[in-house]
Amino acid sequence: MSTRSCNNQLKLLFSRKDIVSDWEDGTGDARPTRIRPIWRSEDFHQIVRCSDQMLVAFAKKSQYPQLRKLLDRQSDEKKQDVWDFVDIPRKLPEDCYDPLFLASLSEAERTSLKKKESMGLALILQSMRELTSRPSRTI
Repeated sequence: MSTRSCNNQLKLLFSRKDIVSDWEDGTGDARPTRIRPIWRSEDFHQIVRCSDQMLVAFAKKSQYPQLRKLLDRQSDEKKQDVWDFVDIPRKLPEDCYDPLFLASLSEAERTSLKKKESMGLALILQSMRELTSRPSRTI
């Protein structure tokens, strides 16, 4: 897949809140909890997390308090355990879907997802990690 096509695919993925939203509200005063949707691949999940880091890195100083509040989630993650097939996003690149999730579906369900060609999320994630990782220091 070409770089331009990949960029367009990423724009499409991040334009849909139902695809990239990864938290649920806490009860009472509890902070929101990060949720990993059962359908989402590990690479796609990590790309969403890297995008949070990039958002903070490129934000204006005046936006920090608002962003920190938005991104302040409980550190523990939980995997979505209850799901309904009608809520699973359709027409995503194949590497956005968790392989174990896909294997758990019937042939009819897999076909109805209308998966698109994989977009190389592993390489995109590697590039994003290089951009968001701090160099290690030895003192």
